[in-house]
Amino acid sequence: MTDSEFNGGGMREIHQAIWDAHRAVCMDAAMGQEGLAPLHISLEFTNRFMLTRLIHGAAQVDVQSALGRTPLMHAINLCAGATAVHRRKKLTEAVQILIRAGANVNAVSDAAVAETPLVCVVLADVDDWARSFRDLKTLLTILIDNGARINGFGPGPSILHALCEKVIQRGRSRSFDNLLAFLVDHKGDVNLAATPTGESILLGLIDQYEQVPTGFFHGLVNHYGATIRPGEVDQAFSAWLESPRLRSAFRGYDVLRHHGEHITAQAFERAWYQAFARQEEDLYLRLVAEDSPRPADASELVAVALRTPNHCLWGYVHTLRFDANYVSPEGLGWLHMIVIKLKCTNWRERHAVEDAAFLISRGTSVCIEDHEGLTALQQLRRLNQPYPELRLLLHEAKDRERGEI
Repeated sequence: MTDSEFNGGGMREIHQAIWDAHRAVCMDAAMGQEGLAPLHISLEFTNRFMLTRLIHGAAQVDVQSALGRTPLMHAINLCAGATAVHRRKKLTEAVQILIRAGANVNAVSDAAVAETPLVCVVLADVDDWARSFRDLKTLLTILIDNGARINGFGPGPSILHALCEKVIQRGRSRSFDNLLAFLVDHKGDVNLAATPTGESILLGLIDQYEQVPTGFFHGLVNHYGATIRPGEVDQAFSAWLESPRLRSAFRGYDVLRHHGEHITAQAFERAWYQAFARQEEDLYLRLVAEDSPRPADASELVAVALRTPNHCLWGYVHTLRFDANYVSPEGLGWLHMIVIKLKCTNWRERHAVEDAAFLISRGTSVCIEDHEGLTALQQLRRLNQPYPELRLLLHEAKDRERGEI
């Protein structure tokens, strides 16, 4: 059939009417598992003619794929992942065409990916950042100059959050350092939360500190002023306690020193307990050096140190406030713990006498009974060895307690 036959006899008008009626469906029809519209597909072939014809034909410039990505996002992903310079150049031109046609530079994809065009630049699968950096920087400049919000809140990460995640995945590089500097120069806020109620960038890095390049972290803190909010300090302090690398004098970040005024009493109590439970003398000394508030009742710490043979922090117990007549959940007083340690370890009697004398001097009663209803002296009599010096000490203490001396 010739063109004249196809359009003859008034058929042109009929064909035009059919096209006009179904134009929207044809222009924006989703195809394939990815749900790509014709605009998306034109970008994959870097076909500028097809792209402009679709736009002039009233295709929706922000039509979404199955994951909610607009053609602008698709173009950015393709450009960032391209290895050929000429392909990146054509896709950059396509980005400009889409923006001139009204593409939303702050569009957000579905919650499953929660990307914006800016975030797409950073999260894209780039093989060689050093080689692609100039073109990616051009993309960022185009987006920002056309109103893309660096610090805009959305359901997903900001571009700065995305950059930090990329650094954790790929390691530090000059390109990432330059990209961070570029974003900060364009008013990027390194203290922006992921969402209005979300965590700060620095807290996210502290929580993953074992994977964070030290130089990148210190650059954020020392050069750009990244910090954490007061309400985040306890969480950061908890991460600091658990990470030897974070507590390192040269490679770490001293949460205790920088944010000690915002650490809660409960968090400090956990820190003191950890120092004693794990025999971390360096942690104990750092808590002391920063004049950290000590527990109002350190009985649990004393119990840990007393029960453990040769505990490295027992010598510091005299600096703590504790209940002289404390009874453990197992029903043991201080003196009972000493007797049990004599029974179960190779502890020397003279050390037992020294510790018992210290506890008695702090007000410990020798008449306290354990879960069996026995005093420490009665328990001592059950042991195979006589331990005469300890027996004498306990007898004299009992007599003084009764007023017989």
